[in-house]
Amino acid sequence: MCRMVGFRVVLADTNVLDVPEAADCVVTDDGALVLRTGEHELLRLPADGWLEVRALAIGPPPKVESLLDELCVDLGFCLPPDERVRLQDSPPHDVDAFTDAVFVAEGLDPRGDKTLRRQVRERAAHHFGANAS
Repeated sequence: MCRMVGFRVVLADTNVLDVPEAADCVVTDDGALVLRTGEHELLRLPADGWLEVRALAIGPPPKVESLLDELCVDLGFCLPPDERVRLQDSPPHDVDAFTDAVFVAEGLDPRGDKTLRRQVRERAAHHFGANAS
């Protein structure tokens, strides 16, 4: 059993499900994943319905402006001024959501180029102070 504040569950179809509240994570003998708070079950997925569980990196990076500068110089993600201001004023609070928001602001599909997404995510994770895996 593990206890975390904030989970990201990667589902078998590669979609993700974020559970931001504190919960216990249990894998049953038959491989089912159960998230619960005390006796209250939040989520139950069969063994073939999930791939992994990881902690959410919660909290915006301390210097969004420097992260956006880095993404522009290093990877060519030079966002339009209005999108840049929007991300600086109200940044998503986890690494994956921030990464997706950068792609959308640039007019790209966040799930399109996996190599480029990994590069953007690694830089965002570094600024969030989170694990990039």
